[in-house]
Amino acid sequence: MDAIATALRSHPELAIFLTLALGFLIGRVRIGSFSLGNVVGTLLAGVLIGQLAIEVARSSRSSSSTCSCSRRATRSGRSSSRA
Repeated sequence: MDAIATALRSHPELAIFLTLALGFLIGRVRIGSFSLGNVVGTLLAGVLIGQLAIEVARSSRSSSSTCSCSRRATRSGRSSSRA
């Protein structure tokens, strides 16, 4: 486990993709007619992987959040210049 944590700390982009992959796997688990779904699964995986104290570069965090905000505004019919 220590080797995995060290590898993820040295390559934080792998931690992001691992979080997404585990989240989708967690989201697909069904217990009877109940399932958590992909969003909740990814949030839970993010909490688990976040316990490994992996730091993602500030530039990576800001560029991805900017892209997702502009995509949401475009889909809703609003331009990104309006608040």
